[in-house]
Amino acid sequence: MLTGANGWNHRQEVQLVRTRVRLNQQVNPAIVGETVALSATFSPDSAAFTEQMAPAERFQPVQLAQFSVVPLMTNQIAINPTSAAQAQATNTSYFQGAFQTNFTVLASGSIGFTLRIPEFLILDGVASTTVQVRVPSLRSPDAEILLPQGCRRRLSLVVDIPRALLSNISVTFKDAGVAAVRQNGFLESTRINLGGFDNTVFVAALGRPGARTTVTFTAGDFRLEIPIRIVPFQLVNRNEESRIEVEGPILFAVTGREGDKLLNPDDFELSELTSFSATASAAGVCDVPTTVNLGPFGSGFRVNCPASGLVDITLRPPNSFTDGGGATFRIRSGENPLNVILRGATGIADTPERIILGASLQTAVDLGFQTLSSNEWVITSLNPDLVRVSNSGDRTGAESIRSTAEFGRRAPVYLQASNRVGATTLRFVASDGRSKEVPIFVWPSSVVFNPNTFGARRNPSYAAVFTPGTTQPIDFPLTLTAVDPLTQIPYTQINSNYRYSLVPGRTPSLLRVTSSNRAVLDPLLPTPVFGGDPGLLRFRANLVSSGSSILEVEQPEGFSASVQSRMLVESRPARIVLNGPLLLAAGAQRAFSLSLSPQSFSEFIQYTVISTNPDAIQLSVTETGPAASQVTIGRGSQFYVRCLKEDPAALRVEAAGFATETLPVRYGALRLAKRFTQLKTNPGQTLFLSFTVEFVSAADRAQPGRMLPNPDANYRFAIRSSDDSILSFPDEMMLRQSPGSFEFTSQIRALKPGEARLSIEVLGRSIQVSEPWDLLVEPWRLDVPDRLTVGRGLVSQYTIRNNRQEPLRYRIEARGGAAIGTQISSLGTNAVEVEVPRSGGFDLYVAMPLNPLSASLVWSAPDSLNAETTINGVPARFSFNGTLGTNLVIPLSRGSLEIPIDVSADGVFVPTTLSPLLGSQELRLTSSNPLVASFDSNTLLFPAGYSQRNATLRLRSAGTVIITLEAPSAFNPTGQKQELVITVR
Repeated sequence: MLTGANGWNHRQEVQLVRTRVRLNQQVNPAIVGETVALSATFSPDSAAFTEQMAPAERFQPVQLAQFSVVPLMTNQIAINPTSAAQAQATNTSYFQGAFQTNFTVLASGSIGFTLRIPEFLILDGVASTTVQVRVPSLRSPDAEILLPQGCRRRLSLVVDIPRALLSNISVTFKDAGVAAVRQNGFLESTRINLGGFDNTVFVAALGRPGARTTVTFTAGDFRLEIPIRIVPFQLVNRNEESRIEVEGPILFAVTGREGDKLLNPDDFELSELTSFSATASAAGVCDVPTTVNLGPFGSGFRVNCPASGLVDITLRPPNSFTDGGGATFRIRSGENPLNVILRGATGIADTPERIILGASLQTAVDLGFQTLSSNEWVITSLNPDLVRVSNSGDRTGAESIRSTAEFGRRAPVYLQASNRVGATTLRFVASDGRSKEVPIFVWPSSVVFNPNTFGARRNPSYAAVFTPGTTQPIDFPLTLTAVDPLTQIPYTQINSNYRYSLVPGRTPSLLRVTSSNRAVLDPLLPTPVFGGDPGLLRFRANLVSSGSSILEVEQPEGFSASVQSRMLVESRPARIVLNGPLLLAAGAQRAFSLSLSPQSFSEFIQYTVISTNPDAIQLSVTETGPAASQVTIGRGSQFYVRCLKEDPAALRVEAAGFATETLPVRYGALRLAKRFTQLKTNPGQTLFLSFTVEFVSAADRAQPGRMLPNPDANYRFAIRSSDDSILSFPDEMMLRQSPGSFEFTSQIRALKPGEARLSIEVLGRSIQVSEPWDLLVEPWRLDVPDRLTVGRGLVSQYTIRNNRQEPLRYRIEARGGAAIGTQISSLGTNAVEVEVPRSGGFDLYVAMPLNPLSASLVWSAPDSLNAETTINGVPARFSFNGTLGTNLVIPLSRGSLEIPIDVSADGVFVPTTLSPLLGSQELRLTSSNPLVASFDSNTLLFPAGYSQRNATLRLRSAGTVIITLEAPSAFNPTGQKQELVITVR
């Protein structure tokens, strides 16, 4: 019975129920070497009682209870040294409070865990769970990747490897230029991050059909090799073949051909924007652009049809697609514009297969399948009382909305849940008539601690921080989320660019976060505002001392506590650490930084670094600034340690509130290492030789802290050659400092062919040097053609260029009856010399006799190997100009006709004339009917040096005439005559 202050009495029936306990695992399946996080949650064994509870109501345990989690196969697990195997429920727990413990798995298989419960507690059954553990591996379902030219596809990887390796997987190719990996679809990646839920990357074709390579993914000791083959490209029709009357869009897709077999077009899309040519078979019925640009994710263009009729629309890829691959689509136009749509491999909508919402929360999804400049969608919720849709996160949604997705831009659709849980379906309908349905589940909502807080990613309900020497503020980010109603574990959004936030109209309120031990964590005001930007929702407390405290979020109305609503925070003492060993050398300096272990969250720590021997070791805050015996730096700042001489010394590091650290200095030997591989060159060329000073030991070179010379250090080097007539170089090298190293470079000029041995000497310093090396100066190879084609009895003009960066003097000798000259008037000699400026050129005229022997040109130049060009002599002929055709129709009123006659040779595509060495040639012209048309003269003198002459034909009367051209026997060994039919009207 309850007695009030005014004497009233009240009788309340108290119902006692048993408590049910559940043991949950947060990582399942696990991987060998991973840590399993196990948590226990408690709830009343009465559904009716649970419904009557207020969300913020809490219970106080009668006494503290010790619980422990025990593995059933201890040879497969190890207790995590950073977390005890025991935990306890404290008097600050909610009714559904939880504790957590960690185990590290050692072997694969099935591991059972059970919860030991104190005997005096009356609980419903014994909680247990099973964790499946897999052997680490990196696998792919594809034994071989087939890629159509110009296309890409998604590759899904099975990544059962330690999570620490997922964010740094390297990608290499056996043969570069055949294919590329693009994690985001566009930028080529040599390292990928598969730490999310979607372990897919894009593989894009770069090479031509038939090219092969192998891609290798490497993560630590794990490797995956997949062969890749490029196959021919092919467009395919996605319309029903029997349906030619098209009312909606014309659908097509990209794929590849393997022999006579077509690959699945749903797997591929264009890897980048590509220009296709388009044609329509019936002009005036449908008009198409001559060029259309199509790209990944689907794209398209519009066909205007001003008339009705049957039309074939043909698309052809660019000429760089070596094996064709175009496609033709037959339609019957209805005088309406038609959309031609390339369907991308990403599907109708780039939405997840399911969507999880929290009660009173909203999130967004992006519309995919962005095919045209504008593509309209209708999005409908099949239960608007549970979930509404909106185009804006600031407006309350409706049952159905329309949205336009522009190519290359996001078109978010906001999904807004009511204040209750349940399930429904979201329907997407695109403007091309296709649709997709996605299930939506509305779960309970919770305010939880962000799992990225202070190393808590692996164990979201636990954070470790360090203890500073003085009280410091610390922030704990909070976030809104949906909670799995069975496990009470917060849900992580998959494939979404948007956070959870409150639905529009929810009134902001204040959150209260409690600390179980204010001597460790003392909450600060103001409290977080619930309802503002979820990215700015955070709880701040003063970190006062070492120890542990449990932080707990009191949930707003309608929200539920979850595993992640409570966080155990352990504060531990920290110590000052250097980012690498103090390894130095006389005359050099290295950059170092300081930090705290465990890692610092504070931005206010200052370190004082003191040299115990300023005669040997001095300090500076910049590379080139003044040095002193001590410096003061802030968090994250670098400082430079300069070694003047190699004497015993140490650095003493001090920071308020932390133990002083003394860091001993040790010294390492230096060497001068070559940083070039080119040991061959040609006369007149300049080589840039590069060296760097580094530690001799490979282990020492791998240590962090970049090394540079001291600002006042004087490094001098001398280079010597075994033959000064072959190489020219300065006596000393010039110093060049590069970030992260110190380098020395020198220019060496090659003078003539030969071999010289180079050696280097360090002047005035104790630095090891490389062994001497040999440098070979090879004669140039002349850049001249291997073969020329010249007509017999003709002269061909060829342009020869000097691609060197210096003048070059050629000597050219003609053999086998050929004659050469730099002008057509200078022909007749068999040898010429030409001085050509750098990057310049000259014209070479080559003449062939009527009956040449084995003709060739021999080229020579200073410091160059002789080269030979074979001259191919081909038959020459006189003929009517090819533009005339074989039949001409000429009006009689024209009076006369100039008929061009050419001299040419097969396979010669350079300027060609009749050889001056042969002289003019007499051609015979005849008419079959002089009464219709006749020549002024039946002979035509074709002068030497000409490539074309005209003959005048007089038109006499209407009729048909055959004119004949007869050339000298040397140009017409078969005796055939050239004929041209002319009709005069």
